[in-house]
Amino acid sequence: MLKEKNKKGQVVLELAAFVAVVVFIMGMIIKQSMDAKYTANGEFRAFRLALKSSFMASKGYMGGGGEDGNKSRNTAAIIVIEDRLDAGSGRYETKDRVPRVAQGSAIASVNLFYTVDAGETFNEPVMDLYINSQHFVLSTAKLERKTPTGTIYERIANGDKDYWREGDVSRFDIYRDGTKRVTDPNLMKYFEWQWMVVPSSKIDVDKGNHLQVDIDGDLKDETIIKKWLVMDNQDGDIDLTYDEHDADLYDACKGTETIDGREYEYVDLNKPKCSKVKWRSGLTSNATFLSQPSHGKIPPQMLETQEKTGADGKKYAISKKFNNKTDIIEREIRLANYSGALRTYGYTTGTVNPVAVTCSNPVPTCCFGDNYDKTCIFKGGKSGNKKYLPVVYVRSSVGDTRTKGWVTDVSDQNAGEVFGK
Repeated sequence: MLKEKNKKGQVVLELAAFVAVVVFIMGMIIKQSMDAKYTANGEFRAFRLALKSSFMASKGYMGGGGEDGNKSRNTAAIIVIEDRLDAGSGRYETKDRVPRVAQGSAIASVNLFYTVDAGETFNEPVMDLYINSQHFVLSTAKLERKTPTGTIYERIANGDKDYWREGDVSRFDIYRDGTKRVTDPNLMKYFEWQWMVVPSSKIDVDKGNHLQVDIDGDLKDETIIKKWLVMDNQDGDIDLTYDEHDADLYDACKGTETIDGREYEYVDLNKPKCSKVKWRSGLTSNATFLSQPSHGKIPPQMLETQEKTGADGKKYAISKKFNNKTDIIEREIRLANYSGALRTYGYTTGTVNPVAVTCSNPVPTCCFGDNYDKTCIFKGGKSGNKKYLPVVYVRSSVGDTRTKGWVTDVSDQNAGEVFGK
């Protein structure tokens, strides 16, 4: 009799283990399916947005330029970030949010050779960043007049039969300060490019001569539109030409300090060559997450359990979980430059500016405190010998008011089914 009971117990344990494995596998399949769905939907949405924005800009329906359209989104670049609840295997529901990132691009060639004139800032190239439905339009270059203040340089590609010269040491002074000068002629032939001095008289827009040159001494090329109207890729909200040399300069000049429990970076102006350094612009990996009640003093989560007798005469334990919370997700968009305000180039009806607070203090602490839940832009400032660079603190408020429940038959200890709304 004892052996028979042992066998039955072993069968029950094996069956329970088998069912647990099956449920786990099914849960993983569902989770992977949900992940694939979110990813595919995000990519399709970003691609559709890119097609739409590129077409509408080229036709003048968004971004300015009237009937002639504009070049701002000749190559439209869209990044979409959404913090969605992750599929989980918990008894009630998942509470973890996972950032879903998608990107898309599209090209409209209608205005590919459209001429640009002074003052037409609507022709500056931009990228569109959507963070939980907040739309940020960030310029990647700036149209401006610049008069050369020193020697003009042009990058000459290796193999250029007209201008490539080996043996001239000055052409291989990479940073033009003597720190990376190459003097060995045997190494010069392996370089991809070299510097060449260009007299201003040789720049000819009509003939297309020497139109990609460095006229402001920042070791980067500017595109000559007209004398001296240039499109500078380093003076937009985002600097896509940021390289390892720029990063090394910033690291050498960077300092950190903690104010009210939060760490900030600044540029130490006491150090040499630090007055014009920039940090790497764009969306950073810094993110914070805060949950708070959505309404009044009601707790963010409440669990209510009560026992009832059903129509069948059995006793049931009914558990309900109420969510009453708002998740605030904070991200940073570091700016290469602050030019007055973020753009709001929307459709014909305009786009709501997502920035609710503009901080003009010397330090970015005014973006916190009472403004902890608002999207805030810090213009950049200076306090003593500390220079703080411009940044946008993006705050997304995502509500969660779901209700879930679990019904358990306590008459014979059999579990019921999940319900919710």
